[in-house]
Amino acid sequence: MEANLKFEPIALGKLDNDLYRDTMVRFDSLITVATPEKLGIAEYMPVFTSNLNNLKDLLERPYMYVETAELGDLDKQRDQLFIFINQMIRTAVNSPVPAQKTAADVLSVMMHPYAIKNATRATYARESGLIEGMLLDAYKPENLAHFTTLGLKESLEQLKSVQAAFKAKTEERSDSRKLIWAEKTKDSRSKMDVVYGRITDHIVAKNILEPSADINKFIEDWNVRIKEIRNSYKQSQSMKEAARKKKTDTADESGTNTSGRPPSEAPQA
Repeated sequence: MEANLKFEPIALGKLDNDLYRDTMVRFDSLITVATPEKLGIAEYMPVFTSNLNNLKDLLERPYMYVETAELGDLDKQRDQLFIFINQMIRTAVNSPVPAQKTAADVLSVMMHPYAIKNATRATYARESGLIEGMLLDAYKPENLAHFTTLGLKESLEQLKSVQAAFKAKTEERSDSRKLIWAEKTKDSRSKMDVVYGRITDHIVAKNILEPSADINKFIEDWNVRIKEIRNSYKQSQSMKEAARKKKTDTADESGTNTSGRPPSEAPQA
């Protein structure tokens, strides 16, 4: 007597929304080929189809965030200040006033790791790293005195304030995204999980009571796809980990990693 086939386990809760949706779409497609009638699950399909359509609608609908426009305005402000400070330092290198030239020479060296080409066109996170690294160095007593000599202390204060506002707004947008996705997908996914569990349990039970080559083939085919989905999940996790490592390595090479530096004299925003 052959052992009854069972479905491979799959941790649906670990899948991101896109992979979860694709999983359920593939499951639905395989059921269509095998037919719900042969699998003995016709009674479950109206609920399954309704929940799947709702989930696809939620995930494919674009959502706008109020914070996005505000972030754009703040980013424009910090770009202008960052560029202004760099330009003033470069101009002062040629100043006929000795104190200004000395200050500009010192600050040119300090700013070198941060004044990279197209810095203000970098990703939000990358630019934030550059600006915060620059501000940390700028507020050290030996450097702040030179910014004061060039009349740039007020510009530094403005940049520090705008950067703090930018970070706060970024967190607000992240919270908004999390709230929207949680509200709009949690309930739908929970319902899908229940229906998926009932369908797979029913198919296995039917195959025990009424062994069928069609059901055996369906279970085998879906198990192959489950293994593919698990591999996709593992690959996505590996890619995310590699991206995080690359981002850390890039920060180290750019000179914006501020670990181990003395604390700034300016109070934290």
